[in-house]
Amino acid sequence: RHSAASDALMGGVPLAIVGKILGHRSPSTTARYAHISDPALRDAVDVLSRRVLRARAGARSPAAGGEST
Repeated sequence: RHSAASDALMGGVPLAIVGKILGHRSPSTTARYAHISDPALRDAVDVLSRRVLRARAGARSPAAGGEST
């Protein structure tokens, strides 16, 4: 059940449709089956993660005006 729902969502079936098939009353219940598997979404998360890490590293750098720890 879980794998079929996840596969359907990864295949582009809308969340609302998968929810109806599974008999869910709430989209949040169906959303549990949605995983970060879309390559574009994973790429976006990677980009944001790198930016956050660079910003944190820069804030700690004395040259950037931050205190060293």
